[in-house]
Amino acid sequence: MAVELGRSALGTFADGAWFVPLAPIQDEALVGHAVARALDLSEQKGSSMAEVVAQHLVSRRLLLILDNFEHLPGAAGAVAQWLA
Repeated sequence: MAVELGRSALGTFADGAWFVPLAPIQDEALVGHAVARALDLSEQKGSSMAEVVAQHLVSRRLLLILDNFEHLPGAAGAVAQWLA
């Protein structure tokens, strides 16, 4: 359902819709890496991947679908940072 929502919303978001499968991830610290991989971002010296994602998202308008996020509640702080 989330993938279909993303497809239907593509024209709504200037920078597209991005699907991030989180089911295989068990370590909450790796959510930033998964999102960065989906967005095709590279590591930056001195910044965590969550910070790299935040820097990328600050100037963009996109839909980020975090599939199976419910088993990674400790990553909610990073997601809140991205939304801010």
